[in-house]
Amino acid sequence: EVLITSDKRGIESHGIGRVRTYVKALQEGTLRTGAQLEIIRETPAIALLDAGQGFGVLMALEAARIVAAKARLMGIGAVSLRNCGDVARLEPYAERIALDGFIGLVMANDAGSGLVVAPHGGTQALLSTNPIAAGIPRPSGRPIVFDFATSQIAVGAARAATLRHERVPDDTLIGTEGEPVTDPETLFSGLAALLPLGGLAFGFKGTALSLLVEVLAGGLSGDGLSGSFPELRGHNSVFMLAIDPSAFGEPTKFHADVETFLSRIRSNKPRPGTASVRVPGEHGPRPGPGQQIQVLDTLWTELMALKHTSK
Repeated sequence: EVLITSDKRGIESHGIGRVRTYVKALQEGTLRTGAQLEIIRETPAIALLDAGQGFGVLMALEAARIVAAKARLMGIGAVSLRNCGDVARLEPYAERIALDGFIGLVMANDAGSGLVVAPHGGTQALLSTNPIAAGIPRPSGRPIVFDFATSQIAVGAARAATLRHERVPDDTLIGTEGEPVTDPETLFSGLAALLPLGGLAFGFKGTALSLLVEVLAGGLSGDGLSGSFPELRGHNSVFMLAIDPSAFGEPTKFHADVETFLSRIRSNKPRPGTASVRVPGEHGPRPGPGQQIQVLDTLWTELMALKHTSK
């Protein structure tokens, strides 16, 4: 459901194409079916969880339920999830927390591997894409939820570009000698690295955010910061934080203030060429019942081939 919803929303980088990597991980023994979430350490406000190399989406959804329950009890909750398979997009977990009435913050690194991003000023890939997602509850409507990598684009977006035989935008990739690159295939052949969010000029911002994700997701979980386990593939370390607005004051006023603020953003005079000013997390297609998804012929052929692979 999470993967298909990504495709329905036009986020093919985190869609059903990831089934290929899950099947490969099952074959290699780095992903396990039937794994159970284990609580390693717990207090009323925090929990350290071990996913037992289980499917990341399932484990992260359960972790979101646990962190929301702690926020309901204590006003704030934090969960660290380790030894977890790929969790795909972070948006579903931030949204799950927000739907329960809490402000949600979700971060993930690649558990010490996934070195694809060069730190600001460098050319060597030393960081993961280290995404961050947040969810803001809205009693009168859908939560405001946004999810972004701390690199210029996600690895999945580069992979999707290769399948479509397309170039990536300028200021996205950097070659081993520091030259700009637009061929996404160079990322997967080790001849280029992703630039941090902000690009060549302002990549210090993305690098700083990435460092924060490393410490909170990889550090607190004990799974590892980028470079600790460069050969480990397909795992995520996840950090989740849930905050109950009512623990800090009158929730009605809080939600009214948020809505007033969002209205001010929307009413801002748009710059030339922009139809309107949009609140992050509000735009993009919303999946509808019976909605179909478009699948590239090359991806469909690969998915059909998986039906005949051995366990």
